[in-house]
Amino acid sequence: MKPAGKSHVALGKEGRLIDWTAFPNGATAFLPLAAEPATLHVKHEGRGEPYVSVTTLAALPLKAPVARGYGISRELLPIDQKTPGKWSRGDVVRVRLAIDARDDMGWVVVEDPIPAGASILSGSGKRGSVLLTQGEAEGGSAWPAWQERLFDSYRAYYEWLPRGRHTVEYTLRLNGDGAFKLPPTRVEAM
Repeated sequence: MKPAGKSHVALGKEGRLIDWTAFPNGATAFLPLAAEPATLHVKHEGRGEPYVSVTTLAALPLKAPVARGYGISRELLPIDQKTPGKWSRGDVVRVRLAIDARDDMGWVVVEDPIPAGASILSGSGKRGSVLLTQGEAEGGSAWPAWQERLFDSYRAYYEWLPRGRHTVEYTLRLNGDGAFKLPPTRVEAM
């Protein structure tokens, strides 16, 4: 049975009245939090039994970044660099991604964008270089089920990524000079 009549909601000195004729599908009664502890009172006058959902919102000052789920960091290790400290055309760089997983999670993908024109090297094939890629390492207790070395990004797919710290590395050759501005690296459960 749909409720009819009026409902009174009060928190401390603040109160709201909900008239079920004006709001037949229910309404939201926002009440400010009292400075001191207060009791929430809800009273319905009329027929039916409406239900109540209570949510509390509070703004708290952030003192440090908050991580929810995954943290990721990228480290660039020069393998073959013409000028130390400066990236140039033809330089080879090893990218190390460190993933901090807060919880065990299934089907996780890591996506790391690469500079325009750069080539991700593999151990074989057209873009292969066994010598330049031989130092690539993976750490932690998870290994990618599949890796994609695309023209615009590197992707690693994990069937299972347990809680803890994991690392994955790949090697790329830069085909242009300059400072590279890239979108952020992403890690997410699918």
